[in-house]
Amino acid sequence: MSLLQVVSKDLVRRVFEAVPDGLQVGGNVPYEYIRETLDAIQELEAKRAEDSKKMDCRMKEVRAIEALSLNSCKTGNMTNLPALDALFDQSYRVLLDSMESYNKLSDKISTQKCTLNSLFQLAADLSKLQNVDTTLSSDFWTNTQQSLRERLQWALRTERGNEMAMIEKLCEHTEKELPRIREEKEEEEEEAPAVVAEA
Repeated sequence: MSLLQVVSKDLVRRVFEAVPDGLQVGGNVPYEYIRETLDAIQELEAKRAEDSKKMDCRMKEVRAIEALSLNSCKTGNMTNLPALDALFDQSYRVLLDSMESYNKLSDKISTQKCTLNSLFQLAADLSKLQNVDTTLSSDFWTNTQQSLRERLQWALRTERGNEMAMIEKLCEHTEKELPRIREEKEEEEEEAPAVVAEA
């Protein structure tokens, strides 16, 4: 937890203790900002996954070229070494570029995750001011082996009052949306026999 989050948490505690009974103090939870940060993380992770694939391919290629070079030296066939050296240099440069891109993306993801942790803590602080119990916090998903999506799904299953509505806004498909989808499909299935009868 950063120093800013510690100060923010203590500030919320003091405000909560100073507010008279019956008076509610709060603010709007930045759902859109949280959603934008989640989208940014997913996009960066997708790009990093592509770089990881490129790195694996280039590593295999570099090892294969090294094996060919060693085999040429053993057999005494030195005529193809210049071509292998040129191919090795090219593959190695591409590998280094992929590694550099991978590391830059990892740094960006780390920055976005810190932002997301702060947003989760802000959501928790605002909820506390409104007397809403929530599992959201700055370490909501960092101290677990679950992915962020799995953690949100877990929180959704807890069904803890107003928190349910909060987390639903962060999920692509909510429990409120899914029944409507099923009802539309059922209506389409009921209308289909009528169309056949008219034909």
